Amino acid sequence: MVITPQLGQRASTDEACADRHAIKHSESGFKNYFYMQMPTLQKIQKDIFEKAIFFDVGGVLMSNDSVPFSACLERVVGRPFREFRRSAVTYFYTRNTIDQEAIAGFCEELGLANFTKSAIEKEVDCFKSEKRRGRLYPDVEECLSALSAANTIGVISNSTEVSYEPLEQFGIARYLSCEIFSHIVGVAKPSYDIFKLALDNSKHVAKGDCIFVTDQEFEINEILERHWIAIVVERHPDRSSITAKYVHNSGEFKLLTLPNLLDIFRYI
Repeated sequence: MVITPQLGQRASTDEACADRHAIKHSESGFKNYFYMQMPTLQKIQKDIFEKAIFFDVGGVLMSNDSVPFSACLERVVGRPFREFRRSAVTYFYTRNTIDQEAIAGFCEELGLANFTKSAIEKEVDCFKSEKRRGRLYPDVEECLSALSAANTIGVISNSTEVSYEPLEQFGIARYLSCEIFSHIVGVAKPSYDIFKLALDNSKHVAKGDCIFVTDQEFEINEILERHWIAIVVERHPDRSSITAKYVHNSGEFKLLTLPNLLDIFRYI
């Protein structure tokens, strides 16, 4: 479900600059003015530096040892998932349920004539009976805890009724201002519409202050066109480190843990 955060109004940059100018050039009672205005100064500082940071779930915050839905589709379609990924994302990840009829309709859209209903039935049963085994990466809670102190944090995830797992059970929902899952809201990445839902829940943050962290580079083209910042991460198989790419300059750097992203966010 979409959780709407209760957010205050962001001070404009002009207002913040004007207040700083007044403080800097006050000729009398500077100390008294400074201490009397401390709450205002803290609010200005927070508003200036606050960002909206959204994370993909699978591959970034959580691993999943279950058989992915993409593997089930590959067996039905008989082609690598990458060849029909965009069509599958639009077709399946915006549905609130996946059944044999839905998969048969997708095969027909692809122009497949050799699929069988028995094969589809087998894969649907396999997929739906597969117990989800999502696991939170050990560095995630530390990262979200630190970021949520001064930023708006949320998740934007392509999901299905089977792959979806409530984040409350992993103990991280308390750090999130919004949770947006495609099968619930009816729109999926890379469509900008799902990112707009996140932005609408962060109205006090400008587009240039929105950051999306994902492990799928194909998801980011539309948000880059709208001045978002994207960071693509790849967790190494041994989970000892992460390679991240700041897409604006295509520079790659190695992180030991996800909380090391904080060092990057300070400069973007």
